Amino acid sequence: TGKLPWRGVGWYRKTFTPAAEAGKRVYLDFDGVMASPEVYVNGQKAGGWDYGYIGFRVDATPFIAFGKPNTVAVKADTRNHNSRWYPGAGIYRKVTLTLCDPVHVAHEATFITTPEVGAAQATVQVTSAVVNVTGSALNATVAVTLIAPDGSTAAQETLTVAVPAGASAP
Repeated sequence: TGKLPWRGVGWYRKTFTPAAEAGKRVYLDFDGVMASPEVYVNGQKAGGWDYGYIGFRVDATPFIAFGKPNTVAVKADTRNHNSRWYPGAGIYRKVTLTLCDPVHVAHEATFITTPEVGAAQATVQVTSAVVNVTGSALNATVAVTLIAPDGSTAAQETLTVAVPAGASAP
């Protein structure tokens, strides 16, 4: 392999006040940080990753002070990584602050396939998962709507999923 043109440690900081009420889940979605990122929220380590090419998610909820300014600090360290593919370092793709209710569709857990396709119609299969971070089991209602090219509703399905406390269910 080659080597990165700059090897060392870099820091990024961002201060924000969440536009949400307490009780929401706060996630930081990183699409790309080179390399070995560590994420701190209000001075406490919230998570990290050991690779620079794949996105990752950090649950910042336990570290957030709702209604007050919060500081996110990201440390990127390229000292232990060589690469022939990406010659830079640091945050090189977008970072998204995602706010969710305590019961929500799981991150990157929805998959759509078309096992049968014909000239006039197709069978569409949607699989997903629901996350419940509350302390109580519950039944979640999930609605899926498929939109036709002209903007009309092509298909719609609603189902109820039993989700245990502190877990997820397909």
